[in-house]
Amino acid sequence: MDGEIPKRVIPLYGYLGRSKVEITGVQKDINQRMIISMTSSSIQALFTLNNTGQAPAFALLRSSNSRVLKIDSARELLLPANSDPVIVELSLALSEFNSAVTELLSRAPSDVIEIARVTLIYGEESARARLKR
Repeated sequence: MDGEIPKRVIPLYGYLGRSKVEITGVQKDINQRMIISMTSSSIQALFTLNNTGQAPAFALLRSSNSRVLKIDSARELLLPANSDPVIVELSLALSEFNSAVTELLSRAPSDVIEIARVTLIYGEESARARLKR
């Protein structure tokens, strides 16, 4: 060993409290899944990410179909006791719009059509570095 002291590094996470991310402004279906509803008069939806905890949090949003669904702020750093709005915008090309309207007209008014999915990953900022690996 030649006088060397063995070293061991133990990463410490979770200091200075915890984050708590809440999503407001989003409807839920009967199975408690969140639904972003695009009404006939709007091609944008707005919801808010709130960090009600004492530690910073991160949020990462991804669209399953980025050609159709644009997300205003895909990466967020939420400071404690802060909130940030997120805008999701539907943008269809003319040919996609015509086919979507044809499909909508052929269905019953109570039917729901999934255009794209938004995946939201959130947690404490200290955990974000571990998720990158």
